[in-house]
This record gives sequence, structure tokens and C-alpha cells, in this order.
Amino acid sequence: MYPHHQNTVQKRENQRSCALAALTQSAVLVHRCANAQACHPNFVGTLMNGFMLTDADSADEIYGPVENLLLGINSAEAMLSNSDPALIQPLKYVVELTSLENTLQRRPDVVETLGHLIKVLSASYAALEEDQRYAQFAEIYTRTVGKLGRKIHVTGMQQQLEQPDVANKVRALLLCGIRFAWLWRQLGGRRWHLLVYRSRIRKTLKQLHQMRTIH
Repeated sequence: MYPHHQNTVQKRENQRSCALAALTQSAVLVHRCANAQACHPNFVGTLMNGFMLTDADSADEIYGPVENLLLGINSAEAMLSNSDPALIQPLKYVVELTSLENTLQRRPDVVETLGHLIKVLSASYAALEEDQRYAQFAEIYTRTVGKLGRKIHVTGMQQQLEQPDVANKVRALLLCGIRFAWLWRQLGGRRWHLLVYRSRIRKTLKQLHQMRTIH
């Protein structure tokens, strides 16, 4: 294999693993939010800001420093190692998000609406407060993913989930998860890869953990 081709293959594997890490980070944060656990704002903000970048040229542009994805990288690696029982529910969300993304891609009308709503939001996104961003993302989720006839059942503390701000945040994170499930598929990711190629994916995730920047 020529060095240039080898570098290109590795770069694509890195990008695919970043998308998987972002998807996993979304799922873990949904679980934490639903159970009144700490959700570091940087981890959440990375996903939401990345969601808004629909024409980025590099993984670094989408996610920023690798530290922004450490929750997803570490969680995805643990999921593939079956080493953390606490990740069983987030893993279910990962599977459900990829399934819902598969349904979305077969609905070009909903995809078109999603693209339009993102474009509209982009005009005011930078000026919005955190809670306003959650509310806008939740509205987009309702008007697009909510029309697909399938729902992700989020489990957690009922009193927590009944709070409007929490519900908005959960929907915002689910929307981000679908976005990164879409990107993961575009980069060649498939659910069966998580079984057949789990060792290779874990190796790439470990390499990402050691990087200073994502390329």
C-alpha cells in the first residue's frame, strides 16, 4: 500500500471513529441528563456546534480539540470492550439512534425540512442563550424526527424528564445523535462493524485519545 493511500485510509478511519464517538457522546449525555447526572457543558456544546456545521471540511473543524470528544471516545471504547455495565442503556440509545437515522434517510421530505430549519436557525444561533438553543433544537426534533412515526423511549427519573428544560435538552441531544449517526454512515460506518471490526475500531479510538488534534 502506498504511503499516501495508507494515510488517506487512516484519516477516513479516524473521521469515522470521531463520528462514532460523537454519536456515543450524545447517547451517554441523554442518559446522564435523564438521570440528573452531570453533563459537562463543553461536551454538550461540542455536539450542538458540530450539528450546525453542515459543510465542514475536516473533523477538527466539526469537533475542535480531541478533548471535546473524550467522553464519547472513552465510552465507545468501553462499549466495544463490554467493560462497563453502566453503559448498557446508552448503548441501546446508540442502536436506536442509528435505526432512526436509517428511517430518516428514506424520507427525503423530512430531510429537506431538516436542512431548511438548520439554515434558518444558523442566522441567530450564535446569539442564543444555552436554554434557547436547547429549545430550538427540540423544536427541530419535533418537526422532523417526530414525524417519522418512531420514538426513542428515554428512561430515567420521571420527575427529571417532566421538566420542560430537561425535555428540551434531551431532544436536542437526540437530534445531535441522529446527525452524527448520519455522518458515521456517510463515512462508511455500519452497525455490524461494531461486532466484526470491534478490535480495529477500539484501536483507532485509543489512537484518537492520544492525539492533540483531530485531522
